[in-house]
Amino acid sequence: MLKLTRWMALTAIVCCGVRSQAAHAHAVLMKSSPAASQQIESSPKELELGFNENVGPVFFKVLDRTGKEVGTPREIRSDGNSIFLPLGSVLGKGTYVVAYRVISADTHPVGGSYAFAIGEPVASGAAAAAPAAASAWALPTAINRVVLYASVLLALGSALLLLLLEWPEQLRQSASRQGRVAAWIAALTFVTALGLGGADIVAGGAGALFSGATWSASFKSTLGVSALLGIVGALLAVRAFGTRQDWLLWSALALLIASFLVTGHAATAAPVWLAATNVALHLAGAGFWIAALRPLLASTNRNLQIDAGRAMDQFSSRALWLVGLLLLSGVVVSWIQVRSIANLTGTDYGKRLLVKLGLVAVVLAMAAYNKFRLTPALHAGRAGASAVMARSIRIESLLMLLIVAAAASLTLVTPPRALADQALAGKGVAALLA
Repeated sequence: MLKLTRWMALTAIVCCGVRSQAAHAHAVLMKSSPAASQQIESSPKELELGFNENVGPVFFKVLDRTGKEVGTPREIRSDGNSIFLPLGSVLGKGTYVVAYRVISADTHPVGGSYAFAIGEPVASGAAAAAPAAASAWALPTAINRVVLYASVLLALGSALLLLLLEWPEQLRQSASRQGRVAAWIAALTFVTALGLGGADIVAGGAGALFSGATWSASFKSTLGVSALLGIVGALLAVRAFGTRQDWLLWSALALLIASFLVTGHAATAAPVWLAATNVALHLAGAGFWIAALRPLLASTNRNLQIDAGRAMDQFSSRALWLVGLLLLSGVVVSWIQVRSIANLTGTDYGKRLLVKLGLVAVVLAMAAYNKFRLTPALHAGRAGASAVMARSIRIESLLMLLIVAAAASLTLVTPPRALADQALAGKGVAALLA
């Protein structure tokens, strides 16, 4: 398994990219009624917030200038991408603040506030009465997500190795051991993801993990379904790596991939069928490649009496088309999120994506060097070829960790597609108020 120092390095990289501002959530407010800064003449019977995607309400309130909730609110209802707050009493003349916090389709919480007025102009600075929506749980949630990504990829990739390759028994044992450990870690991190994600959703304090409301909020989001699929898949994988039954390995593999398809901004983007399909292919290709590195490293140990060149050839024959799918699916998923070349350099998301692509390019160059230069040297039995290959695989492993960290960092920022929706909504609101 990966050394503790590597996990720590990976975590440190992710921590450097974490920010907790609400602006990093991926649902954006497209419309509101009453609108921000709007002056209306009579009390509304209900308020509406419309988003660019389906959201789950955490709270939706009307506050007076002192921050007191008013309007005798009734139960919040949802209809499509909008949520509605019926009022049971009439609001008098004055300025009011609408405060909200909702859960995006990708489980990211987003909150905000704005002011409107009845019978008079909106008082300046009124939105300051709204409660803060920032959460202290963003950092531990992000760290847990990195560990989750790495362990799931390693578990599902190890399953693919056993299903697709006829390696010597020593290498199959190595793949089974790493897959079993990774599956246990994945099961645990899925559980912690529920708690941390729920605490982030409700913006709770230090004791939020011990609150039923925290876990309830988490289960009500897409994170709940994702975690249930992932936990079952991980535990099934633990069993599958022990028995090596193909149907168990395929079942565990399918559940682990499915856990990533019900949440996250990549898989839930429109058109969902295209995004989810390509995310699944991307996960399979990445997992296969990452999981193969440790067994391939073991094959370079002369004490194991394994033909390293033959093991490399067999991996390369399968990796050729799997890596092709990995790259093609990555292009499709990235284009859905970025939408234009300009957004690669003009947005935070695009810049992080470029870092990931740069790392992928380096790994591809190393893989080509391993296949066309080092593998023939192993077949020829050249002195020192095994040591050079081992060093190359270790470097490739560390680069893969950096790629996983870069991929996880993409979940922390708003993709350009959502920013475009937000800008379009802003122009529409400005036109209405003009």
